[in-house]
Amino acid sequence: MAAALVAAGLLAHVSQRPTLVQVLVLSAVGVWLVAVMLFLWAVAVDVSAPDPNGLSEPGWTTGCDFLRSVSRDVRAELDAPHTRLRSALTATVIALELTISALVGGTVDPNQASREKAHIAVSAQAASALGRLCGSKISDVYATIDPADLSTAVVSLELPAGECGDTATTIREPRTAIGVERRIKRFPDDFTGGVSR
Repeated sequence: MAAALVAAGLLAHVSQRPTLVQVLVLSAVGVWLVAVMLFLWAVAVDVSAPDPNGLSEPGWTTGCDFLRSVSRDVRAELDAPHTRLRSALTATVIALELTISALVGGTVDPNQASREKAHIAVSAQAASALGRLCGSKISDVYATIDPADLSTAVVSLELPAGECGDTATTIREPRTAIGVERRIKRFPDDFTGGVSR
């Protein structure tokens, strides 16, 4: 049940997640509810008892016949809860798998997969603003960008540690103030911050 609550907690931001994660979250919550109902059915609903009129069943001629009949009824009565519990456990395993899948999918940044590292030239106006923010003259930077942002009015740049202070920094610049010189697979090995200072 704790896992079901975690899955339900994802619902607060499920609209910001990919469609697959949304489906996994809703499916996980639904299957957890089914598992709860199956457990209740297994432990709270009576198993049908043998017909008390059957005690005078005409086929009984000896005490052994009677014992075999009672043994058969007891076995059927014991098998019913076990079958119900197996169904409930199967639903629990499925719900747990869906929950784990939803949690993994929910913790992945949906935008991170499309982001790229780039060497970016900035305009004189942006360089001046970055200089005030970072404390040194900047004319071009290494940053991580979302290529889709390049078609919008404002571009979000994630500057790695060393570009604008000791920690990574995210800034937003007008699209007209930046130009992507080249996209790169990774920042240089000897990168210590500042392409041009």
